[in-house]
Amino acid sequence: MKPFEDSQHIDDAIFDIVDNVITSFQLVFTGQNISINFQSQPNSFLEISIGPTNAVYEGFLVSKKHIRALENLGFHLDSGADKYVYQYDLSTFKDALFIKTLLARVIYDAFVRWYPYETPNVELHRPVGHID
Repeated sequence: MKPFEDSQHIDDAIFDIVDNVITSFQLVFTGQNISINFQSQPNSFLEISIGPTNAVYEGFLVSKKHIRALENLGFHLDSGADKYVYQYDLSTFKDALFIKTLLARVIYDAFVRWYPYETPNVELHRPVGHID
């Protein structure tokens, strides 16, 4: 796959989840064992998760400032599922701007800010699952 560059790809994937075309997609940090996953939930929520946590700790988030950055954005540790999770209420969805802003802040606040010379290379993997 080619490295991901935002154009309309993230918007399309988000709208495909909202429109029940796909159930999930993921952004994979190449060269790292970490991804940001977007998964529709039956209760009209979009679960945005980062994990697995061992990759988070070993790859990027090696100190409390990184974890605090995620928590300040609204993520919490789901230790049973081995990931950091953010729940977005799809009943309030109007456009992809909030989700894309959250994604940009995750990448910048939790990753790039602390590693300014190691900007991650991200690939969009979609669809992970289709709804028939």
